[in-house]
Amino acid sequence: MKYLILLLCLTSNAFAQLKDVNVTIDSRYDRIENEDHTLAQNRIQDRVRIGFTYDVFGKFSIVGLAATGPSYGNDWNNIYNFNDQTVGKPNLFFRKLYLQKMFGPAQIQLGSLGGIDSIGSAGIGSSGWVDGLNMNIKRNNESLNVRIGSLFDQNNPNVFTRQRKVNFAEIEVSKKYFENLLVRAGYEHYRDDFLKGKMNIDIKVVGKKVITLLADVLYDVQQNAYNYDVGAKWDVLDTFMEGHKNYLNLDVYYSHLDPKLNFRNSMYSAYFQDGNSTVFKLSGKIDKKGKLNWMVRDALGKKNRFDAGLTLKLGK
Repeated sequence: MKYLILLLCLTSNAFAQLKDVNVTIDSRYDRIENEDHTLAQNRIQDRVRIGFTYDVFGKFSIVGLAATGPSYGNDWNNIYNFNDQTVGKPNLFFRKLYLQKMFGPAQIQLGSLGGIDSIGSAGIGSSGWVDGLNMNIKRNNESLNVRIGSLFDQNNPNVFTRQRKVNFAEIEVSKKYFENLLVRAGYEHYRDDFLKGKMNIDIKVVGKKVITLLADVLYDVQQNAYNYDVGAKWDVLDTFMEGHKNYLNLDVYYSHLDPKLNFRNSMYSAYFQDGNSTVFKLSGKIDKKGKLNWMVRDALGKKNRFDAGLTLKLGK
């Protein structure tokens, strides 16, 4: 927390202009059942994320994210654990902090960036980081992304104190077809060599997007093993009623995490088992501006996981 206060003080003067700041506060009930239906986890958690962007003389930007959580794959804080009646201690660290600048069609980022793809985790994004350099070039409907850096010291979320070792590289190309089909393909190196492919397609009825279909696959060349997701997203109320966008969303996924890739899978946010899972998620906004949101999710497999919570969004 002291690093957040220090950085805000140093950059809140004439040379920097605060362009954007967002605060997200999540709370949830989270339960994980073992194969014999005994409780592996039964707890209440919260999560705080503070993201901001500073514009420095219009020359470059400083982008940061301070968040809770003890490790790369976990940005949640335990409020109360029903299993052992323990109360968690809150924390807040800079997970991401980087410089960003545009050079024509190229965007360059240097510092602590976003984490690796979480293919096989039913659409849940990464809460982790890669410390290094990222270049993204966009032209029309095509883009090229290249990143190299350090994915190390996974139990230290503090950008100022974690150790670093260059061990990660990634290249990805993407292209949009027919305004409703996005295809991405890439190569990644982290301990092993990976090939990955992703596809999103929007299904429209009478010119209106109704359902988005998704398919992602990650292939480990050395292990000859796959992770994958096949899923669909549906804005239920908006399909039938105008003016009700994002009040009731349904996400359905069938996901597979190969046990041979456990070294990678265990880094994913919300990871709790390898193997197959069928995930159902209902979510939506409560108020018109989407400042307050709700979520209910059920993951079924060898182990079952249920979580439900609320999200409060503050900011510009």
